[in-house]
Amino acid sequence: MSGIYGIINLKNTPVDPSQMNKMEELLIHRGVDGKAQWIEGHVGLGHLKLEITPESEYEKLPLEYKQWVITADARIDNRHELDEPLSISEEEQAFIPDTTYIVKAYEKWGKDCVKHLIGDFAFAIWDTVEKTLFCARDHIGIKPFFYLKTEDKFIFASELKTIVELREIPVELNESKLGDWMYRIQDLNNPTDTLFMNVKRLMPAHFGIVQSNNFVIEQYWKLVRTKVIKLPNDEAYAEKLRDLMIQAVECRMRTKYEIGVTLSGGLDSSSVACIAARKLAKEGKNLYTASSVLPNNWEGIEEDEREYIDAVIEQEKNIKNISVTVFPNDFFNDLDTNIGRTYSPVNPFYNMDNALALSISEQDSVRLILSGYAGDMAVSQKANTLLAFLISRRKWYLAVNLIKKRTKIGDKYLPILKEGFMPLTPSFFKKIYGLIKKFSKTDSFESIFNEEFLKKHDLNSDKRDFFLNKTNLPILENIKFAFATSVSDFEEINIQRTPYQIEEWIPFADIRLLEFLANIPIQHFQMGGWKRGLIRFAMQDILSSKIQFRHDKLGYMPNFNRNILTNKNNLYSILFKNLDNQILLNPQFVKKLLDRGYIFKKWSSKDFSVEMVLISIQLINVSFFNYFKTINNDAKCDFKRN
Repeated sequence: MSGIYGIINLKNTPVDPSQMNKMEELLIHRGVDGKAQWIEGHVGLGHLKLEITPESEYEKLPLEYKQWVITADARIDNRHELDEPLSISEEEQAFIPDTTYIVKAYEKWGKDCVKHLIGDFAFAIWDTVEKTLFCARDHIGIKPFFYLKTEDKFIFASELKTIVELREIPVELNESKLGDWMYRIQDLNNPTDTLFMNVKRLMPAHFGIVQSNNFVIEQYWKLVRTKVIKLPNDEAYAEKLRDLMIQAVECRMRTKYEIGVTLSGGLDSSSVACIAARKLAKEGKNLYTASSVLPNNWEGIEEDEREYIDAVIEQEKNIKNISVTVFPNDFFNDLDTNIGRTYSPVNPFYNMDNALALSISEQDSVRLILSGYAGDMAVSQKANTLLAFLISRRKWYLAVNLIKKRTKIGDKYLPILKEGFMPLTPSFFKKIYGLIKKFSKTDSFESIFNEEFLKKHDLNSDKRDFFLNKTNLPILENIKFAFATSVSDFEEINIQRTPYQIEEWIPFADIRLLEFLANIPIQHFQMGGWKRGLIRFAMQDILSSKIQFRHDKLGYMPNFNRNILTNKNNLYSILFKNLDNQILLNPQFVKKLLDRGYIFKKWSSKDFSVEMVLISIQLINVSFFNYFKTINNDAKCDFKRN
């Protein structure tokens, strides 16, 4: 979670040191272990340092190496594979930072260096001879990279706020993009755009080259099915996945500090916790975990995951766990502060995310959190389209065998058959069914929004379905879609951890895992007839059987609905704060949903209410809208709506 930033004056005028200093000040929270700048003529690069890995102690950035200068926020996981081709000696390996591997890789392979790197990274390299800037972002987008290009300048930074507040151009809200956020299609519709006009993100698995007045972007990696991996049996596939999961976790434990895990009791976070705890136990160290639970002696009808969390703690004796509860009066607490970090709307569970991160960061020298985030995007996805795919390809033996296995473990025939045949229904009949279903409801998704706003930005159910109705995708496409729709989530995770001087690393975003999953026969995703079967059998003898073969999973924040509804008066104040909010929402309809939910006590013991999540998302969007009107008025800056 170091910070990077830079300015290239495209007309060769000298860089203004005051602008570099302002960017440094805006990113200062990202680097408690040092800061530095490199300025030469029309180019300036900056870095703020947070030490995580043992080698980062020796890192001094920006680094001048031969004709290149590099600034980076990076962790390289395949260092040993690079030692020989980059001529790094055994003696050097113990102290050479990851950034040196990157610049040496650039020296050897040029722009193809990114094809040889595995890890999380965002970096920029200035070539003092060729007068070019090469910048790149990791395969999945764990590390953020934002930029602004004008006729005169190219500016980049780890955080959106840094570029916006530099005020190089008037601050102009991209209202169309705000509409995408409200419809939850922000990472799909014009994904390079941010909420501010002309400020962009470099997309995951892309690099860019600035030369003269041009900025050329190329994609260097895609998740594709190349050659089917053939192993002798189910056990071999499970064993291979287990090895890759252990590798993905352990390569992210390369740190000189203590390690934490956000532990929910589900398959994903429990797997990460057990793997990490066992490695640390061999070193005589503890693993620090934090879990979202209800208070002791809770009298409500909600339930939490304490039973499964305790199973992990009882099994791994070196885990030190902290129980965390977010109470109603904490809900939407410090919302403006959190929006002020990301300069984007935050997720509706941000306060629990922050509470868990804070609890872990307060433990003994913890600077690194591992999480199970993204597990259900690939490694532990349910593969709901598997049966339909097998039927469509007339793989009758595999289809019948899967049905038998699923019924044997307790699944019912009717839901299984519906899952197998509904996706194969001709699109005409599915459309008719959808229309009947739509008109049978008095409250549609669109009812929550201002009708004129929807028309203005061409937001409708057809557009939303075009982007989000992906339930019938093949498994590989589902994996790609899940990660494509999570770019802004990864950026939020990175930025929201900065106040605690910790990094959150995500083992299930390891590309070696993803490339394995993209190339195995798809029937293994429901190994033994179990949804999420592959990870269940891969974690044999690592997970407690209580977790390994559990059928359900409760909510991440078990009192979420109650917190929304018991705070409805505070939420009304957001809705009716000023008339401008009615540009976005239909406040009377939102109030109707809240009142109805409160009257009928719509808090559930098993899952979040979709209505309550939707309301919270839209109120956060409104809060973002209000926050930036205030900020821009104070700064006497333009705030335009298209």
